[in-house]
Amino acid sequence: MGKFEILKKITVSALAMFIAFGAFACGANGDDNVQYSTPAEEHFSTKGLHKVNVKETTKPFVVNGISEYKIVVPEKMVEEFEYGISFFVKYINKATGAILPVIKETGVDWSANEKMILFGCEDAFEKAGLTMPSDKLGESGYYIKTIGNSVFVATEQSGGYQHAILSLLDHIVGYEYYGQDVVAFEKDGSTLPDMDIVEKPDYPHLSQGNCTPDREVVYAFGQTRSFFHGTGGVVNHNAFEWLPPEQWKGENPEWYSDDNTQLCYTAHGDPEKYEAMLNACMDVLKDSVQDEEFYAFTLSEEDAPTMCTCSACSVLLEKYNTAGASMLMFLNDLDDKLQVWLEEKAERENLEKKQTVEIYFFAYYQSLAAPVKEVNGELVPIDENVVGHDSIGVYIAPIEAVYNKSFYQEENIAFANVIKGWGACVKNIAIWYYGMNASEYFYPQNTWESLPESYRFAFDNNAKYMMNQGQYETVGNPAFSEFKEYLDSKLCFNVNYTFEELKQKYFHGYFGDAAEPMLQFYNELLAHMRYIEVDNSEVNFGHIHAKVAQSKFWPRGLLLHWLGLIDQAYERIEKYKISDPALYNILHRNINIESMFPRFAMINHNSGYYTESELRKMKDSFEADCSILNITYHHEGVPLTDMFNTW
Repeated sequence: MGKFEILKKITVSALAMFIAFGAFACGANGDDNVQYSTPAEEHFSTKGLHKVNVKETTKPFVVNGISEYKIVVPEKMVEEFEYGISFFVKYINKATGAILPVIKETGVDWSANEKMILFGCEDAFEKAGLTMPSDKLGESGYYIKTIGNSVFVATEQSGGYQHAILSLLDHIVGYEYYGQDVVAFEKDGSTLPDMDIVEKPDYPHLSQGNCTPDREVVYAFGQTRSFFHGTGGVVNHNAFEWLPPEQWKGENPEWYSDDNTQLCYTAHGDPEKYEAMLNACMDVLKDSVQDEEFYAFTLSEEDAPTMCTCSACSVLLEKYNTAGASMLMFLNDLDDKLQVWLEEKAERENLEKKQTVEIYFFAYYQSLAAPVKEVNGELVPIDENVVGHDSIGVYIAPIEAVYNKSFYQEENIAFANVIKGWGACVKNIAIWYYGMNASEYFYPQNTWESLPESYRFAFDNNAKYMMNQGQYETVGNPAFSEFKEYLDSKLCFNVNYTFEELKQKYFHGYFGDAAEPMLQFYNELLAHMRYIEVDNSEVNFGHIHAKVAQSKFWPRGLLLHWLGLIDQAYERIEKYKISDPALYNILHRNINIESMFPRFAMINHNSGYYTESELRKMKDSFEADCSILNITYHHEGVPLTDMFNTW
């Protein structure tokens, strides 16, 4: 849309209200001069593997859009690896104009003078005298090494190539990905550096939190497209996909909870029914495990704060103080059967090594607490029955935590102990944080600042998978929610980034010439939210259902001021409308989506200031931009059309 003609220059009285509501401490240039207490960024981790030795050289890589380099790949690659190679070729071309040819390793006679980037080419790797580093690279780590004019890329598992490719793009062309259609190249790629890199993401697996529009965005952010394999097409809350009640409940009512909202993980204490239940779950696994080297599944409770109350489950609940104990024991027993089957499968198929399959259950509501006790100041399993097998994992979802605070802060001590406790019981930890407000998609939720510390906490307690839930139902994500996607991406790769450095980098990369007014808008919004959090302690601002849509929080003068900053941002990019329309459209979209919160709040809380025709114009413009920006939901599970129908 164009400028906000109906929103005039901020008045003296509106400015006074703006000051009264606490957002006055940010300088006009967008710098932080705010006097407040921020979460301490002091728990920097020493656990990460980031051995990066890169030296610039004069070796030509791309000269006048032409390169002598070739990409060499193995004869056989999994599909995700193939996609990564095409991604690498595409972004080298975007940065330099060169198109690198891709050839198969077969028939390649490698020497140190050859100008090649070799991915997973074992024969050439050995001929170059290379061996894999002693560091454990796991599912997502990589080794990049320059030998002569060539660059070798090797991994322990195919999943490592995604991050290796992103690392190569970073070091060769200065690649930085900020969001949909927003990528920067800080180098021209004219020379190829010497690289000796042994590295892996601090979180080997990151799932998208917001809804991202396509596979390329997911890949570019370093997100894992399919860490968990869905059961019946469902990853989360899928217990009934494993054992559908309509198929099994008639003959096996013992498999289901007393109120039929969950599975019963003791089969009501019936040994024969319990064994049959394990066998039925094994049939699901046998149908699902095919040819990949690594699989992870969830057998996760349905989305209800209930668990079985039968006598067998109640005995375990009394002993371990969590419904998670029965789930862990069930999966341990299932894993006994799984490992036997995997061994038999390997022998049958003459495989040199068997596949790795991990199974996770949810720690959520009644199963959130870990079955632990404190001994000499440490949390330990209550007994050996609640020690998970090496292939068992827990997916911890502390939905009642407050996410405007980190997990090092007092407000989240109980939930921090949940993560520590489960870490004492199982080897594999996955985390589900809640970085959004499920009840108010258009309003801001201050879960930006706490992320670095919360990510460090979970990483230092052995988490390897992260999903920070965002607005997963809608592609357009207002109220600086898309900033969270960038934070997730960077912090899951290296938890030691600071909030300030990421904030500065994002705003200048994502908004370009409009960075100054947009950063001022964000800084003032952040200061204002801190102010109202302190002054309105009855509202749990960091909660997934925080009651932020209250008129007293969003005075008209403050909203007018922010919309004035939006207008300034549009003015900064006006020059590109003719000279670079593609750039203009990208920047216009990024500014426009951040206009949606103050415009919505103005309609929601200040409609009395406008005539009926003015208000109609505001609503029509807002609705049209929702369509353009692909914003389709108002609350979780509530489409925007429901609201528009009331307008």
